Amino acid sequence: MVDLARAAMVIFLLVWMGEGAVRSLEACESGRQVSDLPMPRRVLLVPLLRAEPGTEESEYWPERPARIIERFYRRRFGADVTWLPEVRIWADYYRQVDRLRQQSAPFDRVIFIGHGGFDGPILNQETLREKRNMTGSHRSVTRIRESQPGIEKVLTIRYDAGENAAFSEFMASHWDRLRDKSEVELRELLTRVEREVQPVDAACFEFHCSYARLYEIEDPVARANRRELCRAVCRKPLFVVESEERVAADRFYRFTEGLKSLVDPAGLIFFGACNPGTEVPEIEPDFKTHGTMAYSSLAGGPHDSYVRLLAAATDRIVAGPIGKSSAADIVNRIRLLEQGRSQHYLRISDPGPACGGD
Repeated sequence: MVDLARAAMVIFLLVWMGEGAVRSLEACESGRQVSDLPMPRRVLLVPLLRAEPGTEESEYWPERPARIIERFYRRRFGADVTWLPEVRIWADYYRQVDRLRQQSAPFDRVIFIGHGGFDGPILNQETLREKRNMTGSHRSVTRIRESQPGIEKVLTIRYDAGENAAFSEFMASHWDRLRDKSEVELRELLTRVEREVQPVDAACFEFHCSYARLYEIEDPVARANRRELCRAVCRKPLFVVESEERVAADRFYRFTEGLKSLVDPAGLIFFGACNPGTEVPEIEPDFKTHGTMAYSSLAGGPHDSYVRLLAAATDRIVAGPIGKSSAADIVNRIRLLEQGRSQHYLRISDPGPACGGD
């Protein structure tokens, strides 16, 4: 019995390892292969300077693997290596790319190093547009921000200026300070202001949280929680926050057209980040599912991953990790790729039809 169980486990591991090897390194049959890549004579490194919120991470962390990769290309191939420095928002990137397009020949490799996800590389959020509406006493402020090229994060705050004078005055006098805060920070701050200026409805509170009702709750923590819940329920809301993410085709194609002009037609685009090669769900279970762009109609989509989407949009070979990555992982993947050695969980996509291209 033990031998049978052990044999079953060995078979399972062999099957699992085999699937990983097949799905991890993908060089498509429809056209160009990894072996067709030109010798890396000109390399562009793009460290994306962003620290993960809520951590002590330095925004400069991508520069360390970039320096190691630069030494690798210079020593092994005698390559000319260029950096795009101080890229924190996409405006920083586009400004330097526009200059490079006018002054520089195409690169054999363009390598991004930073945070990323199913919808591509991530930088700090940048406000693209802002709109205010007034209809009678009703007010709304809409802010559109971008942290990934092609994905707009739309946030709208609605309130009635005639409902509470103190709250309306706060919104009018403090918006310039509020506009750059995250959605979570905005909700927390406005909720705190609402609690300070909007009184609790006394009749509602007495009905739900009278002394007699609270006295029936023996646990003091549960009693305090009930009291806070009653205050929240019996305080008329002063604002509504609505948010959504949507595809912005013009922003996506601005990114891909600039990238296409940077890379030699036979060259490689490499995304050193988490999940660019990971398959996204075929059907989004809800609007918050990541992989929005890959699942859209962009570049003849839907596509099964960001890597395939970018290959189709740029007509270049594109590569990136399947699953999580790290600084050390990015360096190792570049070395293995350039040395022609196999590796697990890296998707390499040619723009041909078999890889989801046009």
